[in-house]
Amino acid sequence: MASQSNVNISNRTISNTSSTMFRSLAARTTLDYIWKDNQLFFFAAKESTPGGISADSLKSDEEVYENIVVMERVTEDDVSLVVPRINWTRGTVYNALDPDVNFYDYTVAFDGTVVYKYKPYVMTDDYNVYLCIKNCESGLERDRVASHVKPTSVGTDEFTTEDGYTWKYLYSVSDELFTFLTTKWLPVPRPIESIPTNLNTSSAKYRQFQVQEKAKTTAGKINDVKIDLKQQNVYFDMPNPQATVVGQGTGASVQLSTAFEPGKGYKVTGYRVANGGVGYVGGILSLVDSPNSNGDITSKTDLESKITLSSSYGGTETDLGSDPTITLQARTMMFVGNMRQGDDSIGSFPNGVTMSAFGLIGNPVYATGDYQGQIAGQEFGQGGSKTLNLRQATKTRLKDNSGTGFVISTAKSTINDDRLKFNSTILFDTSKTTAKVIDLTPLKFSDSGTSNRADLFLTGAKTPPLPGETMAASGGETFEVEQVFEPTLKVGSGDLLYIIPVTFNILEEQLYTTRFIIPL
Repeated sequence: MASQSNVNISNRTISNTSSTMFRSLAARTTLDYIWKDNQLFFFAAKESTPGGISADSLKSDEEVYENIVVMERVTEDDVSLVVPRINWTRGTVYNALDPDVNFYDYTVAFDGTVVYKYKPYVMTDDYNVYLCIKNCESGLERDRVASHVKPTSVGTDEFTTEDGYTWKYLYSVSDELFTFLTTKWLPVPRPIESIPTNLNTSSAKYRQFQVQEKAKTTAGKINDVKIDLKQQNVYFDMPNPQATVVGQGTGASVQLSTAFEPGKGYKVTGYRVANGGVGYVGGILSLVDSPNSNGDITSKTDLESKITLSSSYGGTETDLGSDPTITLQARTMMFVGNMRQGDDSIGSFPNGVTMSAFGLIGNPVYATGDYQGQIAGQEFGQGGSKTLNLRQATKTRLKDNSGTGFVISTAKSTINDDRLKFNSTILFDTSKTTAKVIDLTPLKFSDSGTSNRADLFLTGAKTPPLPGETMAASGGETFEVEQVFEPTLKVGSGDLLYIIPVTFNILEEQLYTTRFIIPL
């Protein structure tokens, strides 16, 4: 058998720029298609084992499946791409645009710590986000300085501040994205497809749209130049050495800046992009004039090899303002999940039920109702903003055969009866179904008193009990199952996508919010 000779072996890693771009593409594509064939739900699962669960075992997956209490439909407003938050701080050196360095690679530790080596963009205290194009007047890395002037312009053109920094305004954090803004993470908006004609011209969306529109006229522009001289010097015999931009685009012009030194000539002190042109994917700077022999670099070819042109990420069809997710290489998704307990939600669970896990589940199935057997939420179409709050726990109406009754102090309080202990495991006599007790809720009481009926919420029940079954309490008293309300969702259905071990209580009319990060 002949040996293979056309095998490409690559040792590139995720720290490489193109790999980061691939992960950014994967994140954007996921947001584009996540709703296409899926219904996503946040879930809260009841505490099932002492000390809670671990997020990294198959056993915990099974326990979570059985003990999910409530699910709430994820909408398009509940997820956003994010990047590490970098606040503009006076006295900090920021990293200028550089096509040879991956400024966008970072790691997220298990405890949520973000390790980010570079600072290529900033958010100011005005919630405006800027990309750093140059970090000094000359543009040479050896001349870089700290930023001392806060960028404030929200126009469509790059601008230079008095400290020599050149910035590009990208977007401002809009009202709907504030829920994704944390001390560690900065939300990144998708491009605006269309803009309402009545939108306030000072709004964040309007400004972002204007940046996008300007980018259509500058797609494939040469945005910056890297001249890697380090500490070497280059001299010319003329003050304005001529150079030509060579590439598939048109119209770009780059000028070398010089300063005269007696006896040596005109020293290269930086550069200026006189015209960025359009339609470039990189390119090279071809020198017309050659350096003289007084510097460290005397060859035209040698100097050309140290000059790199930087065009827009995303190719000839985009510029830096076309899509912030490309410009900032956003590759982390943030989900913001909410859970609320009220009289008309999720079967009105008792106040203060302890949960031990929060997470994300895909495509659970209806157990009952008009859509039985179908994926929950499918009736509303894909994505959108329609919320749906559904119960997976079985609700059982009990009758107290002992005659003692359930003593209550107020209409909203937990039943004062320790025969059915909170969080205990119970066994029904006929179906032999073991389940976890969530709690008992008295029926239709407005004053103190005694009732012979109560609602019992159950998790971990592989099959629900049947009407007429009895169960024994710790003191030998018996309770009869009077009526069974099956869970709206089939227990164990759907794909468990993400588990966060966290202990919290569902409290009446109190919103519980959790954010979880999925770096790609």
